[in-house]
Order: sequence, then C-alpha cells, then structure tokens
Amino acid sequence: MKIILNKINYLFIIFLILLFFTKILVAFNYFNNEEFNCASLPPALWCSNDKIQEKCQTKQKCLKYKNSVKNKPVHITLLFESLCPDCQNFISKKLLDFWLTYKDFARIEFVPFGNAKILKNGTIKCQHGPEECRINKYESCAIHYMHEPLPFIHCLETKIADGFKLEKASKQCYAKLHSLPHIYDQITHCFNGVKGDKLQKLAAEQTFNIWPDKHEFVPWILINNASLSSQQFFMRQLPTLICQAYVGDGHIKQCEAFGSVNNNKLIEENNEDGSEMDIFD
Repeated sequence: MKIILNKINYLFIIFLILLFFTKILVAFNYFNNEEFNCASLPPALWCSNDKIQEKCQTKQKCLKYKNSVKNKPVHITLLFESLCPDCQNFISKKLLDFWLTYKDFARIEFVPFGNAKILKNGTIKCQHGPEECRINKYESCAIHYMHEPLPFIHCLETKIADGFKLEKASKQCYAKLHSLPHIYDQITHCFNGVKGDKLQKLAAEQTFNIWPDKHEFVPWILINNASLSSQQFFMRQLPTLICQAYVGDGHIKQCEAFGSVNNNKLIEENNEDGSEMDIFD
C-alpha cells in the first residue's frame, strides 16, 4: 500500500511539473504573438509597426500608402457657410493658430457653401438668408484669387461674427493684411460679375459630391479628400490629426507631446510588381 501511495505521489509530482511547463509554453507562445489575430486589429494600426505589417501581410499596402503621401501636406478641406455660428467659431478661434503652427505640414482648402441649396431656377438659397449667400460668394472669389486665403477668411469671419457688414469687414481685413490693390480689384470684379456665381456653383458641386459620407452639419472636414463621419472629432484635435497622418522627412517637434509617432520613418523597399496582397491570414 505504501509503495502504491509513493507511486501516486510521484506521478502527481510529474503531472504538476508537466502542467507548469505547459503553462510556460502557452505564455511563451502568447507573448510571441502566436495567438495574435490580425482580423481583430483596427485598420488604423495596420501600418503602425513593422512586425504587425509582416505578420498581417500589410507591408506592401502600407508601403504604397506611405510612398503616395510622403512629404506631402495633409489636405484638410473645410465645408462651411459664412454666417454659421459654429463655422465662425471654428475659423476665428481655432484654425489660424493651428495653421500658423503646422502650415508646413497641412494644407487647408475652404469651400464656402455649406447647407445651401440650388433651386430649380438655378439660384442659390442659403441657410441663413440672402446675406450669407453674398458673403459665401465673396469668399469664393477671395479664395480663388488669393495665394493663401486663410488669414483673410479668418479676419473676415471674425469681424462678421462681431457684427460688421461685409463691405466694412473686407476693407478692414485688406488693410490689416496689407493686401495688394490688384487683389482687391480682382475680388471685387469677381463678386460683382458672373465669375462669383460660377465659383459658387463649383463650391456647390464640390459639396454635393464629397465621398463616401455626405456632410451632416457644418463645419465639416475632409481628410485627404475623404469625407468620413467618424473622423469629424478631429476638428477638436487638429494637431493630433497632423501627427498621425503626416508622413515625411520633416520632424514635427510639436508631435512629441502626443507620444511616439513613427510616421516619419518610411519603409525603404519598393513593391516591384505592384501586386495586391490579402490583409488577413
């Protein structure tokens, strides 16, 4: 009986030892990503790490993306309308400071149309009335003729939000920004002629044709020409957007405050055959 008990104890000890090493092996496999499921990884992270790219077979797609945007500013398109309080607040209180800090890494495009509609007779009806249509048209002309319209649009929207009429606000902004006389003449001629109407129709077409999501409110942003409802929170976090989306040789010092961002480290190899690869195993 004693011999049997000793054998049982011996076998039990062996069982515990085997169980211990089994757990170690499972843990080892886990931490070596044997249990990692690529299908559970959010798409935004597919290009975040060389090991992830290799395991999930996204390396070539990530390379294609990074090479297509390398050293190009992040393109932010702003859909807005001139008398919308939220648009005025966004432009006057947030956009200028952001642009002054990140203008080497971001390009901002203005589309002044917003929630306006084109009636059957071809005229435009604006959400905040005829005066908004006038200002939208004026801003379309300014955007067309100014090399960098952001400071002027910022100035104009700020003054209009403070109660200034278009004519007085525009004159003060020209003076403040030391605009050249011929720019004023071009914008005035555009505003008073058919050119301004054509530019507003183009703004309408651009607004109506955004893809894949239609705008639900204004202001509304597109990121590299993509309209996504899920990305509108970036209007409150534009610096974070630049730190995540910009890929290039330039170092963005301000991004250090947002933690480790590795978008500036590009993969050097090229996908010679340009073949498509499956994202998941």
